[in-house]
Amino acid sequence: MARVIRPQALRHAAAVADRAVESGSHPCAVLAAANAQHVFWTHVASGQDTVREDTISLLASITKPIMATAVLQMVERGRLLLGAPVASIVPAFGASGKGGVTVRHLLTHTGGLDETAWLERRLNGESGGPTCLEMACSTHVRFAPGTRC
Repeated sequence: MARVIRPQALRHAAAVADRAVESGSHPCAVLAAANAQHVFWTHVASGQDTVREDTISLLASITKPIMATAVLQMVERGRLLLGAPVASIVPAFGASGKGGVTVRHLLTHTGGLDETAWLERRLNGESGGPTCLEMACSTHVRFAPGTRC
């Protein structure tokens, strides 16, 4: 059964986003509502950070539960093993001592990946350059996978 999104709910969401940006608690906000076919509503609240509907943003932590759900659905369907080395899926990932890092390690943040270069790029406001996947493939491990967070 399809759910109907009420226009007043969308207006409320937009107002909440606008207040958050105006108060300074959020630098900007972009909201969207979609179904399986298309995006049918958007709202942009630019503030400290100028954004548009088509601005690409690094979502970082908000993507973790979505990715974990997708990965576990693949495990449930028998298409992926949590104990599989990431390098068996993305061969380039195995470079620089990462051959023992498994899917489970990445999901539990125990893979030991050195994120220093990525963090420096973010702190310096750099854009462009290598993708997150390219950086993950080229980085090394800071500690043995599975030994700590």
